[in-house]
Amino acid sequence: MLIFGDLAVPNEFHSNKLQSFFDKNEALFKGKAKVFNLEGLLSDTRSELDTEVVIYNHSSVVDVLASNQTKVTCLANNHTLDIPNNYDKTLKSLKAKNIQTVGSTDQNLNTKSSWVSWWEDGKQVFLHNSCWSFLLYHQKNPADRGIYINEIQENKIIQEAKKIKSKYPESVLIAYFHWSFDLEVLPFPSYRKFSHKLVDVGVDLVVGCHSHCIQPIEKYKGKTIAYGIGNFYFPNGTYMNGKVVFPEWSQYSQVIDFNIKTKEIKIHHFKGVGINKEYNLKYQSSYSPNNVRQNQNLSHFTDKEYANYFKINRRKSKLMPIFYEYDNNLINKIKYTYLIYRAKLARKLAEIGLRKWQN
Repeated sequence: MLIFGDLAVPNEFHSNKLQSFFDKNEALFKGKAKVFNLEGLLSDTRSELDTEVVIYNHSSVVDVLASNQTKVTCLANNHTLDIPNNYDKTLKSLKAKNIQTVGSTDQNLNTKSSWVSWWEDGKQVFLHNSCWSFLLYHQKNPADRGIYINEIQENKIIQEAKKIKSKYPESVLIAYFHWSFDLEVLPFPSYRKFSHKLVDVGVDLVVGCHSHCIQPIEKYKGKTIAYGIGNFYFPNGTYMNGKVVFPEWSQYSQVIDFNIKTKEIKIHHFKGVGINKEYNLKYQSSYSPNNVRQNQNLSHFTDKEYANYFKINRRKSKLMPIFYEYDNNLINKIKYTYLIYRAKLARKLAEIGLRKWQN
């Protein structure tokens, strides 16, 4: 099966481009179950010329997903609540094509599980999806409409994974998180400790996204942790009348090719080139985690060594706190509160043009 990063397709033109991309690379993709992070609900009334901070997907993308064996779309991200009134339409459209969703709940219904399951290659697969609560700082969660985005609750997820693995010992467990800062190149030390604990209780693969760039990967107890796989299809210079622009160095992305039976992975590497209608995804290479460059492999670090490495090498360092532990302790609460106020100020500066949306 294949796990992809952020998917944001603003119009039918880009849906056609995405389908052409799959056709061109069918040797990599054809016949394999797929999981995407759907970066925004479906809308045909929104336009890439809108100046509001809204990321969405055009409804034409559903046919592309369905024709390419998509099993699940993940909704636990910071853009699902941009247009919460489109939630029902989105789920209905996906369900009509036999595409499951995970990562969000409608509090008006009894649908509160943060896991989804299906059978693949004779194995029952369980997939969890949740979002770092900080990324929802500018939105009401749950929204007035009653839509709730699953927030990362580390100890709860650990216990859920442990329970599932105990009840279904032959099952395959995958955790897919929306976390980190925009354009941060390294995962927090807390993410690493949390991911290790998930593997300890039976999770077979941990994947992260949101930072819009590739983060390191590591093997822990024979299992793979890919902390950030970058955008998948997110046309540069398109949304918000061209204001959503990512730097050239962040245009690389990974697709995780996960073998359900062996638990081994292969990484397919791509690069986005061009802006707006000239945007295209280009295949770069495929390789195993064993061939990842040393500075992109965290496997050799102890927790203490990695904490020091992160402090020195992180990209976002100006007045930014570091989360060393995943426990909800007082120090983390203080750091979190500070982040909220800092983010609200940064967002206001971006709205009035005194700061870039991505930096």
